[in-house]
Amino acid sequence: MRCSIEPRTRSLRTANYNVALVPAAETPIDLSCQPCRDGPDDTDISVELAYQKLARAVDSVLDCTFCLPVHLGRGAEMAIASMINPGGSVVGNEVYLTGQWSIQQHGGDFYSLLDTKDTKFSGNLDLDLLANRLSIQNPAYVQVTAPLSLLSNRGGAPVSLGNLHAVRSLIHRLNPGTPLVLDASRIFENAAQIRLKEPGQNDRPLVEIVREMAATADIVFLSGRKDLGASTGGIIAFRDEIFLSQLVEFVEIFEGSAKTGGLLPAEINQMASGLVSVVEDHTAMVSVQRLEGLAHHLIGEGVPVVSWGAGALYLDARKWLPGVPVAEHPAQTLVNALYLYAGIRAIGTPATSQPEEQIIRLCVSEEVLEYLRRALPRLALLLYPLKSGFRRQIAGGGGVFLDSLEPVCGQEWCLQPHFQEPDFQITCRSGFSNSTWPQLESVLRKVLELKPANRLVPAQRERGAQRLLTEIARLHQPPFIIESSNQVMQRLASYFQEKNLLSFSSASRKIYVVNQVELGAALKIKHKGDVIALDVGPMESWTAGQWPGHFFQEDKQIDIIWSCDLVADNTGGGFVAFKADTSLYRVLRETMLFSVGSLHDGGLAGTAMLRLARLLDDSTERLY
Repeated sequence: MRCSIEPRTRSLRTANYNVALVPAAETPIDLSCQPCRDGPDDTDISVELAYQKLARAVDSVLDCTFCLPVHLGRGAEMAIASMINPGGSVVGNEVYLTGQWSIQQHGGDFYSLLDTKDTKFSGNLDLDLLANRLSIQNPAYVQVTAPLSLLSNRGGAPVSLGNLHAVRSLIHRLNPGTPLVLDASRIFENAAQIRLKEPGQNDRPLVEIVREMAATADIVFLSGRKDLGASTGGIIAFRDEIFLSQLVEFVEIFEGSAKTGGLLPAEINQMASGLVSVVEDHTAMVSVQRLEGLAHHLIGEGVPVVSWGAGALYLDARKWLPGVPVAEHPAQTLVNALYLYAGIRAIGTPATSQPEEQIIRLCVSEEVLEYLRRALPRLALLLYPLKSGFRRQIAGGGGVFLDSLEPVCGQEWCLQPHFQEPDFQITCRSGFSNSTWPQLESVLRKVLELKPANRLVPAQRERGAQRLLTEIARLHQPPFIIESSNQVMQRLASYFQEKNLLSFSSASRKIYVVNQVELGAALKIKHKGDVIALDVGPMESWTAGQWPGHFFQEDKQIDIIWSCDLVADNTGGGFVAFKADTSLYRVLRETMLFSVGSLHDGGLAGTAMLRLARLLDDSTERLY
């Protein structure tokens, strides 16, 4: 056991008191997201066979005839949101942050209809409110998330099977054309809660409950990283062919092939295996009971646990820190304190808003149970007296989870009592916690010959880089007109134009997305304020001694360089690099988490990032 509070103090200060920005190597216990398995190595399986295995698993477990793989759960959310027309709406119990973003990008609004009276299944929809909504309007779809997963005092709350059937019945009676969408990312955990708590369900096999839940919905989607424990990926599943053409078209534009969704065959196979194994090994029941036992123990020890489920504990920061005003962000104060005193990275209500609820979430795995049982009660006593929190540094703010903070009273953070941390480490390979990104970034910067001032983000294979360029063009204020012969870029831009989600004026600037053959012509017609985004192609096409970083020299007039397939075998992924920290990069920094993946993974699995780093190293040796 060792105490490392001093280096963590420096890490916090360097990260502007935002634990989300602390490097993974400086985070002993990362509980900000659920740990996922390493990705598969170079498994020798064809696309066709991997897809067939996934389709069979989906049919067997979820009883759905059709399925489409996508790069992450947020890919499924965006595809389903494509059913919304501008000005439309979605109703349901809850939609996760990435799903809310997708709904907003399609011009829609979400209305939560949670049942505030049900305490056993507080994720249920209020049937009276739903009936009223269905009677007066025609929502694009009704979404049920089971269980809830947002930062709230109902986080992790399950939905009952009875409520799902009642929702289905109401839709059929009042608005039969409205699809029912089920976010089934943790459907096995919700099914376990149904088996434990709902009358008449106690003796049923879990898979039967899962199949019955899925049968109530028209569309089922899930994240591969949740119940399936996969390293990446997501699934959209449905029975009715009416959804096939629209969803296939979207997936082909935004994700890649309808049989891959931008994933490797081995990653598709991993999701198929995960779906089958979670049925067979009964881990969901064990995990639910273990988490509930931990929650009741902590409550008995005075830790303000307000809810649990979806693999996590939800803690009330206001009850834990009653002396910290809401204006000083109790949730972010508690997140920083947990990191400082116990080496735990958590996630909490962002400082971008000041809701009355100030909640933090700790994702719980078996290896951290005993440490939390011992550490959290001690921390409850240690931190309770705090009287001040943090303020936002507005100039350094950067959107959800990217804020810069500073202590309101620095002296309180100088009083650092000795607290022992565990002699084990938990790391993550996804999101802003990705421990593999520093290794890939180091190799990429060397290979591309980038300077420290150049900004760099990884990109998902097949569509990642083009997706990011499209997001920059349409979300920048004012937006850019995309000029490109690249068919993927044309299809992405056309999609948003046809949806009336992209508008220009006669004075709009242009972003020229070109390859090296087209670069000279673009430079001749480029006006002040226009942007050049140069596709540098696969590494094998580069000229020795002229690596892509040289395009950022001032005389080159190039703002962005990118590649979607660095190693030219459709397995490696790509990157987008910026000349400097400009508005182009900042737009991406604020939105990338919602559209593709975090700044530190770009939607790629950790193992895929390490593999790409290795391939780049090998290619560099051959080219030099």
